[in-house]
Order: sequence, then C-alpha cells, then structure tokens
Amino acid sequence: MIVCNKFIFLHLQKSGGTFVNKMMASCIPYARPIGYHFPYKEVPKSFARLPIVGTVRNPWDYYVSWYHFQSQVDEPRALFMCVSKNNTLNFEETILNLLSLSENEQLFTEFQQQLPTQYMDQGINLTQACLDPYKNSGDGFYSFLYNRLYQGASDPIIIKMEQLREGLNSLVEQLQLQPKQKIKAFLCDAPNMNTSKHNNYQFYYSNALKLRVASVDAELIEQHHYLF
Repeated sequence: MIVCNKFIFLHLQKSGGTFVNKMMASCIPYARPIGYHFPYKEVPKSFARLPIVGTVRNPWDYYVSWYHFQSQVDEPRALFMCVSKNNTLNFEETILNLLSLSENEQLFTEFQQQLPTQYMDQGINLTQACLDPYKNSGDGFYSFLYNRLYQGASDPIIIKMEQLREGLNSLVEQLQLQPKQKIKAFLCDAPNMNTSKHNNYQFYYSNALKLRVASVDAELIEQHHYLF
C-alpha cells in the first residue's frame, strides 16, 4: 500500500503493482509506503477520504506468470513449494493444486501452517488468520487475493494490467496528479518491471485447465470482461 495526497494504491500481486510503486516513488514527492501488500481494511483512518486505486490482471495470464516467476527464482515461496510438491510438478499439475487449495484440507493446512502469525515485509504477506476466510470458499487463488485486497473499498479505480500505461495516464488527468510531465515521462519511458520469462499464457493451458480457471475465477472474469 502506498499513499499520496491524491489517492491510495493497493498492490495486487503480479498485476503491475511494482511498476505503479516505482512510478509513485520516483515521481510523486508525497508518496510513502504503509505496509507491504496491505488490503483496504488496513488503510489508516486519516487517509480514508482518499480514493482507492488498484490493478487487475487476466486470471489465466496471472497463473502462468506466477508459476514461471516462482519456478525461476532461487528460493520459491512457501505457496509454490506446497502446491508444486517442492517444484516437482509441471504447470498444469501445480495450478490445479493451487485452484483447489481452498477445498483441499491437506494442502490448505500445510500452507497455512507455514505462514507467519503477523504481517511481514516480504512475499505475498499473508498471515495464518488472513487465510481463514478462504477455506472451503471454492474461489480461485487470484480471486481470493483480489477480493481480500479491495473488500470494503467504495468504487475503487481498477486499472487493467493489460492497459496499465494508458490507465495510469488517464489517472493523471482524472486526479490531476503532479508533477504531471514527470509522471507522463515515466509512463512513456520506463521499462516493464518484475517480469518472468514465458510464452503467451494461452500456450500452457489444456482445455480442462482453461475451464477450471473459468469456473473458480468466474466472478472476477465477468466483472472485468476477460476472455481466454
């Protein structure tokens, strides 16, 4: 979570948030972080009047990006190691486990027990208690992260990651962000950030896995008009 004088940015994992964080830190003098991947419910009351800004990503694309990012780092996070059986499963097997996490008691318990009891400043920053509402929900993991982050926010401004630069340019005009020219120059010139190497997401999906994502992330897909 980053706050400035015009808005609060909530950082959804693997959805363009690193780029937005860097833009704010580099260009907006009054921007400051308050907690890592903090959800809306953790917004300090003194900032409650500010509009909420966030991002979202095509869920099919998210799962591909998440898998390849974790499989390529030296020390994958606990969630990946849990659902991939210590990086021994392939993409489809791993993502099927991830999509069934809320209803798979053994996997759910294994992952939850590896989480801290208090917020940390790294990784996905979930506590054991954060995971409780997810149990037996039947939701996809990305939908869980999305709903947890924005729950309670009134009319948040959600920018699709697929149109991130255009959306941020529109935000500059909508909220009259300053210094305008510096922000626009960053949006024009800055490279993409925190990326992983992989093919187009459609390459990795069997029909069965495609339909599974469509089912467990259906509400988010419909809300943001995503297509495979």
